[in-house]
Amino acid sequence: MTPDSSGYCDGYEAQTRARAHYEDDGTGRLTWLGHYWDTLGTGNTYSSQAIIGQSCDYEVSVLNRGVKSDSVYKTATTPGSASWTTPQTDTYAYDAQLDYLTAASYGDGLAGASPTWSYDAAGNRNDAVTDNLNRATSLGGATVTNDILGNRITKGSTTCGWDILNRMTSSTSSSGVTNYIYRADGMRVTKSNSSGSTSYRYDGQMGMEDIDFASNGTGSKVTDYGIGPRGIDAMFVTQSGTMSASYPLYDAHGNMISTLTRQGTGGFGYAAVRTFDAWGVIRRGSATGDPKGRYCASLGHKQDDESGFIYMKARY
Repeated sequence: MTPDSSGYCDGYEAQTRARAHYEDDGTGRLTWLGHYWDTLGTGNTYSSQAIIGQSCDYEVSVLNRGVKSDSVYKTATTPGSASWTTPQTDTYAYDAQLDYLTAASYGDGLAGASPTWSYDAAGNRNDAVTDNLNRATSLGGATVTNDILGNRITKGSTTCGWDILNRMTSSTSSSGVTNYIYRADGMRVTKSNSSGSTSYRYDGQMGMEDIDFASNGTGSKVTDYGIGPRGIDAMFVTQSGTMSASYPLYDAHGNMISTLTRQGTGGFGYAAVRTFDAWGVIRRGSATGDPKGRYCASLGHKQDDESGFIYMKARY
């Protein structure tokens, strides 16, 4: 058997497959990420359907800083189409001297689509009030307090507890108290509250399995992660004796914007799309619930709905 142009061996090609296509500008800057559904036809050639994609442009003239100037979201022109339409274009502006992001324009038609930012002399955003140690004392109108090491103790009505190794051990909010346990290298292994708990297992420092337990201690759900060259490439959820598979669709930043599932013997479907602002806040789609991997999900980061934080392994 010899590989064909797609890298598959003759006679062993998948009848259908999902494909992520990456392009860069030669300097490592990603210019296009397109997700496709391919169907094998006669002559061992594939026909492609567009699913969802994103292109990015960069400032390569005038100041020539290489900062991202826009992100263009793409979806299939019509179901089953191989062509793309553009439902949303986000653009960005920067300070001329320090490259700080000063404005964004989100073409999603939602409220707050044209935010602007300014910065103090230390580089802190002026929509946050900071003390002389650059620790936030107010965020979004909520009062923030910190301990002497810079760990956040309170934000509004949410309170956090920390151990002597600066690992968050608890968060208390209107939804109750959630506790966290870590292994020796600092990776979180357990999260628990009144509704149940989750145990986390790793391959090195990349999460490869989550086990959810009900409040009575019985296992309720197991999520296994397939780890590939781009990070998390597949998710397998086993619940009530049934296993379902889904595959993350990422944007150019590595945020999980949707999940792909196989429908029947040859079709596909994908879940409602999330989109993010320049700082990782969800603008479109559910802000809570599965999948927990959202912002920078390709790196295994998980949203912690109880505390409102994103667990980034080295920090929240």
